[in-house]
Amino acid sequence: MPEELVMRAKRRTETGKGHSKRLRKQGIIPGVLYGPEEDPTPIEIERVQMEELLHAGGETALVTLLLGRERKRDRKTIVRDLQYDPIHGDLTHVDFQHISLTQTINVEIPISVVGIPDGVRNSEGILDHTMHSLELSCLPMEIPDHVEVDVTELGLGQSIQVADLLEQESRIISDPERVVLSVILPKKAALVEEVEEEEKLAEPEVIGEQEEEAEEE
Repeated sequence: MPEELVMRAKRRTETGKGHSKRLRKQGIIPGVLYGPEEDPTPIEIERVQMEELLHAGGETALVTLLLGRERKRDRKTIVRDLQYDPIHGDLTHVDFQHISLTQTINVEIPISVVGIPDGVRNSEGILDHTMHSLELSCLPMEIPDHVEVDVTELGLGQSIQVADLLEQESRIISDPERVVLSVILPKKAALVEEVEEEEKLAEPEVIGEQEEEAEEE
């Protein structure tokens, strides 16, 4: 069950890139609150509050969002989108979705890897993370913190697909054919192996050419 946190925000009376830039300089993050059958509401949140929320509950936390001086704590939301500065990595914008606790929602859940693959321990492979999260459909109060994936038995050249995880977590709705994790050779070792294979394939051709030259002589 996700942790439920309380956050206070303000309605934004101005919008636009210029206003948002001024807010960020003041340590305030612009954002939007939206939900079904309601108009999007521009909001602003103190950066410190937002950082504390992400540290405490991550992106899967249930957030009771209070606007202005509101006291009623019945507006349940989740973080839907976070935007960061591509150069400095600072948080620049956040979207909150107003949700109902009795209706299922689709959420991205992080993957937690357990164990060291056999192909890493015994075959000098490396674990390649193709996916770092999975999409689930569930009730807000049933959102898991993560989806655990045991990779202990994974050998070199083997992979785990989304379909392999459905038995342990049936609420996953990501494409079942997508590869989640795989054990592969490091790039350098793979390149050497490829070159060696090409040389082996080329050897018979060279021998054949030499025999033809000898016959001609």
